[in-house]
Amino acid sequence: MKIVENYNLKIGLLFLAVFIDLLGFGIIIPILPFYATELGANSVVYGMLIAIYSLMQFIFSPIWGSVSDKIGRRPVILIGLTGSILGYSMFGISFDLFTLFFSRVLSGIATSATLTVANAYVADITEPQKRGGVFGILTAAFGLGFAIGPAIGGILSKYSFFGFHGIATPGFFAATLSLINLLGAYFVLSESLPEELRMTENESRSLFVISGITKLKNYPNAIKFITLFAIVTLGFTNLIAAFALYAPIIDPSIDEAKLGVLYSYVGLILFFSQYLFVKPIIERYGEMPVIRIGTTLAFIGFFSIPFASSYTLYFVAVTPLMIGFSGMNPSFNSLLSNSVPDKMQGEVLGINQGFAALMRSIGPVFAGGLMLIVPAMPFVIGGLFFLGLAIYSFLYLK
Repeated sequence: MKIVENYNLKIGLLFLAVFIDLLGFGIIIPILPFYATELGANSVVYGMLIAIYSLMQFIFSPIWGSVSDKIGRRPVILIGLTGSILGYSMFGISFDLFTLFFSRVLSGIATSATLTVANAYVADITEPQKRGGVFGILTAAFGLGFAIGPAIGGILSKYSFFGFHGIATPGFFAATLSLINLLGAYFVLSESLPEELRMTENESRSLFVISGITKLKNYPNAIKFITLFAIVTLGFTNLIAAFALYAPIIDPSIDEAKLGVLYSYVGLILFFSQYLFVKPIIERYGEMPVIRIGTTLAFIGFFSIPFASSYTLYFVAVTPLMIGFSGMNPSFNSLLSNSVPDKMQGEVLGINQGFAALMRSIGPVFAGGLMLIVPAMPFVIGGLFFLGLAIYSFLYLK
């Protein structure tokens, strides 16, 4: 088998892998509540279907990261893409809740492999000073998949074939995209982790997030950046969860279609800001200015939402928020990657993704609880979080 040796092609393939994972996630999300209800799920069961996906990522991200430190990145990425094919296919043939749950479990395990090890692969083949910009490319893939996935899912759900329910069509479509990506990865991605940098039989790796953190006591910067990334992820999830409930309260004209357009706009901002602002600034000035600008913009955006009283004004309010988030994510990943030895890239980036997945599980519950106090409270608290982060980044973050 001949493997293509081309840096840009490899980065493009990793972009496609992350994009398809998030596209599949976006395709499934808008139709999952209808599918689950049709199969007899109540609101509690539906919440469990949402949470189980992130819970699997929380458990398995550090496991896949550590496994990739031992056997290499390429096989784990191929395993992850194969798992995505099976998970989305199972979604398409889910005729009962058990199968639907199992499809979400399998998809969560698979995407934790792809997302975690794609970051480790980038760290392996990219010079330290350039990692922030390339991590930004993966963040752009996240945004683009999040932007167009829901629209594709809504359109495809109107069609059926071979006797399958129309809601199953998006699942088969996502599985087909994952198959194409698997073939591309098989022929394009060579192994990025040299034998001399792999974990030996005498070295232990953390397979769980909490125990992994305790092993990083000799790398205080790594713990710091993991914590900050977790706070940023919690803020983003808090925003996405709360806004879907809050916006229709303030502007009753907002329905599912308008909300979908707004979320697509959010994804497009995440995508384009990487190339227009984030990547050039990181490459020229480094990660710290991007983090300081990003936390400040997030603070401004969160506090703007309660003052936005119409659908149109929400587009204005979320713009600084998304530009801020698009800069913080790759910057913290880059700083984290550069704070530990090359032999620990998979393990540490896996721990980071695991904590981020935990925050994605907590975020909706956190936002819902705050809204019971005052509907605008999630945005006020989010604004205070990022005001604190902005002050910290200017005064203390080195």
